[in-house]
Order: sequence, then structure tokens, then C-alpha cells
Amino acid sequence: MKVLHVYKSYFPFNVGGVETVIKEIVLHSRKNGVKSDVLSFAHESSIRRFKTYKVINIKYDLKLFSTPFSFRSLFIFRKIVSKYDIIHFHYPFPFADLLKIIFCPFKKSVVTYHSDIVHQKISRILYYPLETLFLKLVNKIIYTSPNYLKISKNLQKYFKKSICIPIGIDFTKAREISTKIKNKWLQRFYTPTFLFVGAARKYKGLDILLKAAEGMECNFLIASNGKKIEQLQKRNKLKNVKFVLNVSDAEKNVLLHLCYGMILPSTHKSEAFGIVLVEAAAHEKPIVSCEIGTGTSFININAKTGFVVPPKNYIKLREAIAYLLYHPKFAKRMGKSNMKLASSRFSNEKMGEAYLNIYYKVFSGT
Repeated sequence: MKVLHVYKSYFPFNVGGVETVIKEIVLHSRKNGVKSDVLSFAHESSIRRFKTYKVINIKYDLKLFSTPFSFRSLFIFRKIVSKYDIIHFHYPFPFADLLKIIFCPFKKSVVTYHSDIVHQKISRILYYPLETLFLKLVNKIIYTSPNYLKISKNLQKYFKKSICIPIGIDFTKAREISTKIKNKWLQRFYTPTFLFVGAARKYKGLDILLKAAEGMECNFLIASNGKKIEQLQKRNKLKNVKFVLNVSDAEKNVLLHLCYGMILPSTHKSEAFGIVLVEAAAHEKPIVSCEIGTGTSFININAKTGFVVPPKNYIKLREAIAYLLYHPKFAKRMGKSNMKLASSRFSNEKMGEAYLNIYYKVFSGT
């Protein structure tokens, strides 16, 4: 069986949660006899070949509302689509909806529904007819947590052909620690440090985190990248808040290993899942996150694996952090519960097997 994943970006041109999910599905599916490739969009066209799959990058001509559009992709997609048994789309990506409708409306396909379109309200209205037709045409819709199904009115309309497959990670790989990198960072963790890892997007709630950090008797390390985080770093006047830019996966593992706890103060449902929370669980860390109705609260169970507080409330955020700080035995117990729960729910093996089952059901028409 051959599967083509379609999304607006992929490694190394963009590093994010969706790209990580695609990579894990591709690698695990290969172990079970499914050959997968990835079609994505970048500044320049290229074909990158890896051991078990290839990535077809198509140069885009323009970007509108964070969506790349490419005229040449119309010819390329039309040419290659017949080579694959199933097309695996990753939503939201409106241009991919167009490719599906024009070139393979009745071809077997699945879509992983990562998130609602939250902020682009005007474009959302214009996009609605295209999206509706696209979601009606695909054979199966996969959502990543039961929590997100409850809050997504759009997703609920297609409940009969939808199935929940939580995102999973490779726990063994996530726990790999480089001694050299660890020794480099040890001196910076001389006091309890709470860690944030993620892109500096507006919905991540970093401004709330900075307010909560003020005056606390612990350190905060923000690992991120981009111009926004550089601007935030320049404005920061708190001595107990430090920034580190462009961390590698190996460095991220070390930071998660050394930190006291993980903070994810996201304020909007754009934070649909929160893979970094599962990565923190791999290192037995307690979590403080916000209740935004999404998969973050499917991972972090209040008072069991950490604390879940109201969004945009820096006082409650500070109180939760302080409780973990002044109750180390309780924090450690939460971290262990976090690892136990996450390893039973969010492994890449379980995710890969679930997708494999979906592929064969779609392929056979059952």
C-alpha cells in the first residue's frame, strides 16, 4: 500500500507539531508494509530522500492567511496522485482541499483533523463551502482527543465517519540524554526551574507566564524561536526568566530531564493537543496547563499529573506553580503518574497501529 501525506510544510523548513505527527506516522507505517511519502510546500522546489520515504517540496507562489498557494503543484499533484492508494490530508490546509476536489474527488482518502480554524474569521466564511465539500468527500476523519470533539462544532457534523487517534511519541527516543549536553546545562539548573517549550505564538500565553513568574522563588526557562521571542527576550526584565533559542531535539530532551516541571499556559483552542506535554511526561515531570477544552486536558489530568488552571489568569497559574514548588514529594508523585498515564495512551506504536488499521479499512472499503 502506498500513502501520500499532504500538508503545507515539513521538515526542515518548518518544525512543528503537525510535522512531527506526520513523521511518526510515516516511519511507523513503513514497519508494517505501508510505503509513505510527503507532499509539502516551501520557498524552493526539491525532492528530499530519506531511508524509507521521500519528501516532495513544491515552491509556493504566494501565501494568504498562512496558507501557501502554488500553481505548479496543480500539475505535479495531478501527475503523481494516481501512484498512491490513499491520500492522507492534514487539516487545516485549504489549498489541499482544492487539490482533493479538483483532481481526486473520489479517490480513497483520510484526513487528520488537527485543529479548527480559530482566528481567520473572515476567510473562514469564504472557505466554508470548499471545506464542507472536502470533508464530505474524504472517507475517514481522525481527531486527536475526545476533548476536542466536544468543543468543535465543525468536527461534530462528521461524527459518523470520525475516529479518535491520540498523537503518540517514541518514549525511548524522547528519553535519550546526551551526557555532553547535560553537563553543559547542569550549571543553569542550580535552583528549581520550570520549563516552557514551543513556538512564540500569540495563543501560547507567554505574556501570562511572565506575569506569573514575577517575584517567584524559582527560575523559568523559555525555549523557543523566531522574531517574536527575540523581541520578548529584549523586553524581559525579570532575573528569574531566561530564554534559549533554537534548541535541538537532543537539547530539548536534556531540558525536560533537568527541569522541575513543565508550563504550557496556552489561552486558545489553537493549542489543539500539546505534544510537548507528552514529552514532559516521558521525563516524569508534573505539568501546569490551562483549561481551554482541548487535548491539553486529555494529557494533563488536574490534581493527578499536574494542575489545570483557568486561561489568562496569571494568579492561578502562579498558585499552581508555587504549590508544586513547595510540595516536592507531591510534584514527584504527579510526575510519575504522568509518565504512567502517558505511556499507556500516547505511544507512537499505538498511534501507528491505529492509523494502519484505518488505512486498511479505507483501502478495502469496510
